Amino acid sequence: MMLEDLGIEAERFRIEWISSAEGPRFAQIVKDFTEQVKKLGPSPYKT
Repeated sequence: MMLEDLGIEAERFRIEWISSAEGPRFAQIVKDFTEQVKKLGPSPYKT
């Protein structure tokens, strides 16, 4: 709710708990999140 109050889409924020032993999982999560943010386009705060 706080993000929405600031005008930031909730889709631009993600929390994941990943062990240091989960390298491939970390890489996949970063890849998926990067694709998700790219689809949203530029940040509303970027001028």
